[in-house]
Amino acid sequence: MHSNSVASISSELDVFVTQVMDAVCERYETDTSIPVLLVLQDKDDECVSFEFDHDSIEKCLEEAQVYVKHLPRMQPHLKNFHPVRYVISYIGSVSEDKSTPSFTLALLFEYQEKGGTGYSAYLPLDKKQGLFSRSPLSAGVVEELL
Repeated sequence: MHSNSVASISSELDVFVTQVMDAVCERYETDTSIPVLLVLQDKDDECVSFEFDHDSIEKCLEEAQVYVKHLPRMQPHLKNFHPVRYVISYIGSVSEDKSTPSFTLALLFEYQEKGGTGYSAYLPLDKKQGLFSRSPLSAGVVEELL
């Protein structure tokens, strides 16, 4: 998945994040109104997902992060689901060149495996094609939620 990753991640997390990235990119090809998406996976590779689009991206992102931290409280019917990894995706802007004030539209991804470091990556929008690049770029470390 990463050509310039911050540190080594497990093959399971790599596959999971890549699958989510691909699915979000494919969805964008037919629907450009992408919500904040949370996908959680357990040790048996079972997944649950949630979409947040009822508020600003910032508020929806915060809600997705709360779901990761407190899933049984947020969704009591999932009290027996124990996530070991997650991905949160959303559309945002990134500054690829710190020397200029310009920003690029991008799909951003935050992900972590239980007990590991949380990371973020992004796929910049290719303005010529109107699609997101399929080559993720590292965006650094994020808060550990699991």
